[in-house]
Amino acid sequence: MKRFIFFIASLINIAASVVYIAVSPYDVVPTHWNFQGVADGFMSKWTMLFMPVTLIILSVAYVVTLKIFEKRGENKNNSKYAGKIFLAVFLFWLALSWLFLSLSMNKIEKLGGVATTAVLLIMGAIIIFIGNLMPKLGRNSMIGVRTKSTLSNETVWRKTNKLAGYLGVICGAVFMILGAVNLKIGKEESYLIIVAVALAIILLAIIPGIYAIVISKKIKKE
Repeated sequence: MKRFIFFIASLINIAASVVYIAVSPYDVVPTHWNFQGVADGFMSKWTMLFMPVTLIILSVAYVVTLKIFEKRGENKNNSKYAGKIFLAVFLFWLALSWLFLSLSMNKIEKLGGVATTAVLLIMGAIIIFIGNLMPKLGRNSMIGVRTKSTLSNETVWRKTNKLAGYLGVICGAVFMILGAVNLKIGKEESYLIIVAVALAIILLAIIPGIYAIVISKKIKKE
């Protein structure tokens, strides 16, 4: 039953979203905002259901992941940590869904910094949370830093994911600082999100990937 908890929660969320959309007095609402935070796209209010519907897909992905873990006889701790990671991602998308659903249903055409700040703060908190889990993950092919080097050697896996965890905490903290900066600015400085995403790619993908190759070669030489 636990494996379907996200699916059940997503169905409840869709029901709540439908009610919220139905009571909105506006039939046509903003569904997209440009880099300046000004609405530049308007569609039927029911279009905004795509965000809560996406949670259904995420929930199905979670069930499939657990099935794969069971089939491959993965460590039970990995299933536990996978659940925590999915929970973090689920809550992130849930918060984002309601943020933009609220903005759309109230026909807010100028954001004034609220979206960028919220995205950066929420993403920062979630990246820190996941970063703390990374060093605890056992070697597997579904979650964590999965490269040819990490999957072929336990030591490489452990050291690489430990580094990724530390970098994740740093990355998340930077996200939250950028969110606070944007709150102070009070504008939709969307370039901050671009900077943050670029930083995340470097810290969470490129550096750990290179580190894994270096460690792997060092172990082979020894």
